[in-house]
Amino acid sequence: MSPVQPLFLRQRQWLDERLLGRPLRAAITAQGGVLLVGLLDYLSGAELSFFLFYLGPITLATWYVGARGGLGTALAAALVWLLADLGAGHDYSLSWMPVWNSAIRLGAFWLVVELLYSLHQMLLLEESLADTDPLTRLLNRRAFHEAVERESARAARHHTPFTLVYIDLDNFKQVNDTRGHDAGDELLRQVAGALRIHTRQADWVARLGGDEFALLLPQTEPEQVERGLQQLRLALLDSMQTGGWPVTFSIGAITWRRGGLAVRDLLRQADELMYQVKKQGKNDLRHQLL
Repeated sequence: MSPVQPLFLRQRQWLDERLLGRPLRAAITAQGGVLLVGLLDYLSGAELSFFLFYLGPITLATWYVGARGGLGTALAAALVWLLADLGAGHDYSLSWMPVWNSAIRLGAFWLVVELLYSLHQMLLLEESLADTDPLTRLLNRRAFHEAVERESARAARHHTPFTLVYIDLDNFKQVNDTRGHDAGDELLRQVAGALRIHTRQADWVARLGGDEFALLLPQTEPEQVERGLQQLRLALLDSMQTGGWPVTFSIGAITWRRGGLAVRDLLRQADELMYQVKKQGKNDLRHQLL
């Protein structure tokens, strides 16, 4: 199994797939926008400035393609502006002046690209912090519930199964009481790392709070789920033994196949299955098909 992609990047990828098909489509749209603005600039004559209109395609490319896309569009805009200016009959007293003006315009465009790209990166960071558990860097409860809502809607459209998994650490309180909370935090980080390693690229991994974790496994066939989760549980136990942690895992899983339940009910049932395991001796797995 491959490691889980950084979660906020996968969320961003999910948004990108639904908006403009970027980066390719955004780049094409931006270049087309530059050509359209250049045509309008040429037809309007040399006396009117179209600076703000060139910023539109540059903004689009920077935001949805990246810094390189923005700079490429800025270069194209400066060149098209120069051609439109010369084609419109702008008369310069010195031959180097059009080149100078184009360099100044390119510098202004470059500054806009740098500012927009920095702003975009800060917004992405804020999104990741809002959706991420600060200790483990996994999804937090709110973001996980949103991911389940999206997957539930997608599965209903395409009639594909998915699985919800709730995982609780047995004897975690003992670790906190005997080794301290710093050791407990280190244990949680180690569990998070093991979950990343032993889940698929398409899976969503979350810490719901305390010592509770959750998985969302899209497009999982029921006959594969229990075997895969047993392998995951053994891998987690092996990780705990390697680190010398006296911890086991109680796991409850729900595989959705036919619909008819709200997401909150799916989450509740997975949680209830996990607590049934804890009440009946811990360190086991219970899986139910719906």
